Amino acid sequence: MGHIPYGYVIVNGKAVIQEDDAKKVRELFKAYLSGLSLTDSAKKAGINRYHGSISKMLTDKRYVFDPYYPVIIEKEW
Repeated sequence: MGHIPYGYVIVNGKAVIQEDDAKKVRELFKAYLSGLSLTDSAKKAGINRYHGSISKMLTDKRYVFDPYYPVIIEKEW
């Protein structure tokens, strides 16, 4: 299947939201949409990742919609 996005775990073959990390993902999106830089958004969210990884997280459609992954970020954001 490939890499499991931050905020999810696989349990019995199904993607499940890992709520502690999902809160950080939501905070990352909020911080970035409020105007903070990628690095500052990640710091505020408590996510310790490289700049490129943060950029990929913010463009990963699996957080918004994917038949396999439950939604972490609501579309109206």
